[in-house]
Amino acid sequence: MITPGVERFEYFRHLERIAYGAVPPESLLDVQEVYDTYFLGSAAWDDARA
Repeated sequence: MITPGVERFEYFRHLERIAYGAVPPESLLDVQEVYDTYFLGSAAWDDARA
């Protein structure tokens, strides 16, 4: 569930374009504020994936 009700249809379309290689994953950094979706680093995540 994503709340509050921010318009996110284009966000998921953007994810699809990333999945198909049309745009690079880093392009999400340009739209973080538009979709109120932010990516943060996590030492615990990095350690678990090492």
